[in-house]
Amino acid sequence: LEAMEPEELALALAELDSDDALGIIEELEESQQRTVLDKLPALDRRWAEEGYEPGTFYDSYAYFLSVDRKLGEKHLLNFTGFGAPTRRGRAGASTPEMYELADNNYYNPFWGFQNGEKRNARVSTVHQPVLILRHDWEINEDATLTTTASYQFGRIGSTALNWFEAPDPRPDYYRNLPSFFRAIGQPEGAAIIEDNLRNNQAARQIDWDSFYEINRSSQLADKYPRFVQEGTTGNWSQYIVEDRRYDSEEMNFYSNYSHVISEKFTLNGGLAYQAQTIDNFKVLEDLLGGDYFIDLDAFAVRDFPDDPDVQQSDINNPNRVVTEGDRFGYSYDIDVRRTSSWLQGQFTLRRFDIFLAGEFSRTQFWRTGKYRTGRFPESSFGESEKVDFNNFSVKGGTTFKVDGRNYIFANAAYLTRAPFARNSFVSPRTRDQLVPGLESEKILSGEVGYLLRSPNVQARASVYYTQFEDQTNIVRFYNDIQRAFGSLVMTNLDQRHQGAELAVEAKLTPSVSLRGVAAIGEYIYSDRAQGALFGDDRETFDLANDEFEIYSEGLSVPGRPQNAYTLGLNLRPPGYWFAYLNFNYFDRIFIDYNPISRSEEAVIGLDPESEVFENVTGQRQVDGQFTIDLFGGKSFKFGRKFLYINVGINNILDNQNFITGGFDQLRFDFDERTGTESVFEPRFYYLYGRNFFVNVSLRL
Repeated sequence: LEAMEPEELALALAELDSDDALGIIEELEESQQRTVLDKLPALDRRWAEEGYEPGTFYDSYAYFLSVDRKLGEKHLLNFTGFGAPTRRGRAGASTPEMYELADNNYYNPFWGFQNGEKRNARVSTVHQPVLILRHDWEINEDATLTTTASYQFGRIGSTALNWFEAPDPRPDYYRNLPSFFRAIGQPEGAAIIEDNLRNNQAARQIDWDSFYEINRSSQLADKYPRFVQEGTTGNWSQYIVEDRRYDSEEMNFYSNYSHVISEKFTLNGGLAYQAQTIDNFKVLEDLLGGDYFIDLDAFAVRDFPDDPDVQQSDINNPNRVVTEGDRFGYSYDIDVRRTSSWLQGQFTLRRFDIFLAGEFSRTQFWRTGKYRTGRFPESSFGESEKVDFNNFSVKGGTTFKVDGRNYIFANAAYLTRAPFARNSFVSPRTRDQLVPGLESEKILSGEVGYLLRSPNVQARASVYYTQFEDQTNIVRFYNDIQRAFGSLVMTNLDQRHQGAELAVEAKLTPSVSLRGVAAIGEYIYSDRAQGALFGDDRETFDLANDEFEIYSEGLSVPGRPQNAYTLGLNLRPPGYWFAYLNFNYFDRIFIDYNPISRSEEAVIGLDPESEVFENVTGQRQVDGQFTIDLFGGKSFKFGRKFLYINVGINNILDNQNFITGGFDQLRFDFDERTGTESVFEPRFYYLYGRNFFVNVSLRL
C-alpha cells in the first residue's frame, strides 16, 4: 500500500470495510506524513421512507472536511470538522403476546395512522458536530509532540407521548391487553379485546386522531381553574408529544509526547483534559390540536390536591403556560471535568517486546438545577456539591518472539474508574441526591495468547479473565404499586468475564482462503448486588424497607451472545473483485433480568428447590441461532475514473425467530408465583430477516 499511487490506493481501500480502511489511512499518514483523507467523500445523504420495521424511517446527512497546513519543516497543523445530522423513527421491543396477536416478530408499538398517514411517536433527532485542531511537532528525528484540541456540541433528543389525566394510550400497555383482563377474571372482555387486536391493525397501533378529538374537547381548564392564568384562552391539551433532550457540549485537550531514546527503548507520555456539560430538559414538541399545556407535576396534583407548591414543576414559575417549543417538566445540567496524565515505556529486545504504563486521573462532577421542584425545593435548584474521584491504572505486557512467525503474548491491567455521572444521582430530574456510598469501580484484567503469522496461515488464540467490582447502575421505571416514577439503584454490581477466543485464516489457493472464528465466554454476575428504590416524588419507596439484596450471583450478563462461531470462505481472485460467504452460529443469549423479582420479598414462602422458585429467580435464556451472510464487490477502472460496486445479503436463510436480546419488565406480578398467567411478560428484540444492500459509487 505504501508504494501505491493515489488512484491505486483509493481502489484498494474501496474493497475494505470502513473500519479497516480508516485504520490503514491512519497508519499511512503516521508513517509517511501522507494525506489520504481527501480520497474519502466529503458529503453524503442516506434516507429511507420506511425501514425493515413498519413505522420507521431514516433521514441522515453527513459532512467532512480536513485541511492540512505545513508550517516549516517540523510543524504540521490540521483542522478537521465533521457531523451527521440524523432524524429517524424508532422501533420498540414488545411482548410475546403482542408479537403473536400481530403475527409478526417485527411489530412496532411506536406508530399509528394520522389522517391515513403513518406517524411515529418516538423520533430521534441527533446532530453533534465535531471540530478538531491538531498540531504535530517533529522536535527531532527521535522525538515528536502531538497536541489536539476538540469541541463537540449540538443536540440529542427523542420524542415521546405524554398525557395529563388521560388513559395510557400505548397499544401494548399491559392494562390494554387480553392477558390483563383474564388475570382480573374477565374472560369475556379478554376475548373481545383479543379478537380486535388480532384482526384490526389500527387497534395495535397509536390512535393519533383520537388525541386531536380529546384535546379539542378538553375540560381540564374547567376542572382546574386555579392553574389557568388570567388571559389564557383555548384548550388545555391532555395528550402531547414531548422531545426529551440531553444536549451535550464537550471540550477535549490532549498532548502526547513520544521519544525514541534508543533502538531498544521508547518513552511515551501525555496529558489530557475534558470538560463536558450535558443539558437535560424537555421541550413541548406538539400540542396535538390543543392550544397550551400547563407545567405541573401530574402525580403531585393527584397525590397532594391541596398543596399548590408541591404540584409545581418549577416553584419559581408557578402554573407556567407552555406552548410548542417551550421547555417544561425538568431542566438541569450535569457537568463533568476530568484531568489525566499517563506514561508508558516500551522495550524492544531481540526476543521480547515489553511495555509498562501507568495513568493518574481526577474526575469531578456536579448537578446544576434550573427548576425548583415542588417536591424537593431545597435540593433541586442551583449548583450541587461537587464530587471528586482520584483514580489510577497500571498495565503491562510482553510478547515473546519464538521466531519470525510464532509469538506468545501476555497482558495484564489493574485500574480504578470513577462512576459515570449518569449513574450517580438517584433522581436527577427532581433533585441532586447522590447514590449512597458511591465509589470508584475496580477492574482487574489479564490475557495470554499465541500468534502465528506465516504466508499461508495466520492464527490467534487467547484466554482472558476480567473482574469488575463496585459497579453502579440506575434503571428508571414506573412503579405501579406506588403509582409514581422512580429509580432502581443497584450497587455492588460485580461481574466476571472469562473465556477463550480463536481465529484462523488459511490460504487454500492464492485467491481462496478459509477463515474460522470461535469465541467462547462466560460473563456472569459474581456477587449479590444491593438494590434500593427511590421515587421522583419522595426520598424512597416502601418495598422491603427500600433497600434489599438482589439474588444476582451466577446470573449471566445480558446484551451479547456468550458463544459465537463463524466459518467463512473468502474469494479474492485477480480482477479487483471479492466475495465472502460466512456461516455463523450464536448461543447462550440471555435477556436482562428484573432485580425486584430476585429479592427476598419475591421469594417469601417459596421452596428454593421448587420450579416456581426457579421461575421467579431464574434468568431467561433464548435459543441459539444460525445465520448465513454473503458479501461481494468489484472495482472498475476507466482511465482515471473508478466505479465501485458492493453487494451484501444478510441472513440469507431469512431466520426471523432469532431473539437478539430483551429484558424483563420492572413490574413484578406476585400472582405469577402461583402459576397463573403473568401480565408482565418480557420484551424481546428480533434479528431482521433476509435483507440486502447494493452500493454503487463513482470517483471522478
